[in-house]
Order: sequence, then structure tokens, then C-alpha cells
Amino acid sequence: MYHIILRWHIQSNNIVIPGAANPEHIKANIDIFDFELTDEEMQEIEQINKNKRYYQSSPELLESYVQMRPDLDGQK
Repeated sequence: MYHIILRWHIQSNNIVIPGAANPEHIKANIDIFDFELTDEEMQEIEQINKNKRYYQSSPELLESYVQMRPDLDGQK
């Protein structure tokens, strides 16, 4: 199911940045380019839209992002 959602976003020209640490999930996220949803499927998924955002930004949250400093030397 997750593949279909990612594919719908790609075909809708949305920017998608899926996150995964598991190698199988990373491969699955890449495998969305071996199929395409039909126009009917795209429209059917669009009808599911509940106009609900799952990410709510705030000035405080944006400021916390600006202050983040990744530990580049500690990365593997």
C-alpha cells in the first residue's frame, strides 16, 4: 500500500522524501518506478483526500530546525 501512496505523489508531481533505515524498505521505496497508476486510479485516490495535514509547522519548530547541527564527524 505504501508503494501506491508514494507512486501517487510522484505522478501528482509532489516532492516526496521517504525515510527508511531498513535496506528492504529503502529498496521498496525505489521500486515505485516500475509501475504507473492509471488515470482512474489517480482520481480514485484523489477522492480519498480528507484535506488533513499531518505536519503542522510553527515558528518555534522552524527555529528548532535552523538550530540543528548534524554530527558530520560522527557519521558512519
